[in-house]
Amino acid sequence: MDNKAVFLDRDNTLIVDVPYLKDPTQVRLFPETQQELKRLKDNGYYLIVISNQSGVARGLCTSDQVEAVNREMERQLEPVVLDAIYISPDGPDNENSLTRKPAPGMIFQARDHFHLNLKQCFMIGDKIIDVECGKNAQCKTVHLRRDGLRENICGADFVAGDLTETINWILKQENAEK
Repeated sequence: MDNKAVFLDRDNTLIVDVPYLKDPTQVRLFPETQQELKRLKDNGYYLIVISNQSGVARGLCTSDQVEAVNREMERQLEPVVLDAIYISPDGPDNENSLTRKPAPGMIFQARDHFHLNLKQCFMIGDKIIDVECGKNAQCKTVHLRRDGLRENICGADFVAGDLTETINWILKQENAEK
């Protein structure tokens, strides 16, 4: 259980947010996404996307459409390869969901599959529920605030404005522990 991972939200973290995205032609990576994920891979991290996709429960998109969007994101990331993508199709009215963030179920699934030490893992996301999910799994957390604000409104371990700043911080944390 010495493996480490970075858990990444999808929308507004890796790709430009389009509400209830179901059309793969609308997938747009942020300019730094591919390069920064490669840096993480080069430093031995598993790359695992965990994403709430409540549009499925709401009837706004299908699981197949979400999968097509994910495949297009993966195509645009090449040659960087994601190790896994977990989605929760549950809506916010499903109070018993074990996978819908902030519940840590998707992280726990990845932990068991990849034999991860969650204390060596990071959760990156743009929403408070992403940070809460990471904290619920005992990961270090980054609140990615692409809105330009730096206020730490959710107790994240770090607040960043983009993935470059985020990955720089993660790699500094790793070096400080050595």
